[in-house]
Amino acid sequence: MKHLELLRLLNKEVKEDNSNELTYNSQQEEAIKICLRAFNSSKPFIVIKENAYLASRLNEVLMSYFEEDELVYYNPEESLRSEEIASSFENRAERIEALYKIINSKNLKVVLTTPYGFIRHLPK
Repeated sequence: MKHLELLRLLNKEVKEDNSNELTYNSQQEEAIKICLRAFNSSKPFIVIKENAYLASRLNEVLMSYFEEDELVYYNPEESLRSEEIASSFENRAERIEALYKIINSKNLKVVLTTPYGFIRHLPK
């Protein structure tokens, strides 16, 4: 983790709060609480945001706290706008890379996605 010292300073707050649901007042506070939960767990922490926009914004903040192999953002195609149709192959490559990291990463701390990405069945 990039900001390990900050997480150690804030560690006491999370140890006192044992609930599985995080409450927060700002996006930065949410990111810090996610970092603390991930730091205190030996298993990856799954974060499900309401939609792709909110997940993308949170991912941008979390990227400053985690190394590349510690954070995975799985962004499913919920719907395609006309300007995204041309870039859909790039989006597909990003999703495949995210799934590969989820399966193979030894340092994975956080998986970030949307409800659709969490419940989606993968093809056999």
